[in-house]
Amino acid sequence: MKLISTDVVNKKDESLPSMIESQKGSDIFYRNLRGQFETLNLNEELYISIVLDIFTIIKNEAIVDWYKNMDVRRKMRNSIDDYLYDVVKGEKGIEMDSNHIKSVIDTAMQLAENNFDLFT
Repeated sequence: MKLISTDVVNKKDESLPSMIESQKGSDIFYRNLRGQFETLNLNEELYISIVLDIFTIIKNEAIVDWYKNMDVRRKMRNSIDDYLYDVVKGEKGIEMDSNHIKSVIDTAMQLAENNFDLFT
């Protein structure tokens, strides 16, 4: 019972890729952003890379009480937007229109705000 309890509390999931499992909290983004990227036909490795990059951007921009600070949230949104346009669309050649990019940013920020304790 104790092992199961620990697994539930730590959200242990053996179906997660090791790169996602090693970044505590990134599993939330991995699971919930998949729908945003399904239509792009990305391979799993590229999807994981994008999810971890978005997670890292938010983590790097987070400060104490960041979720209450409009300026910090705006900076996070802009950083994710820059990443999606410059790296994902520009360097990796993945075709995303502005509505799709906005949708990814909105979802990522909602996930981050709902799980703000992962970033402080």
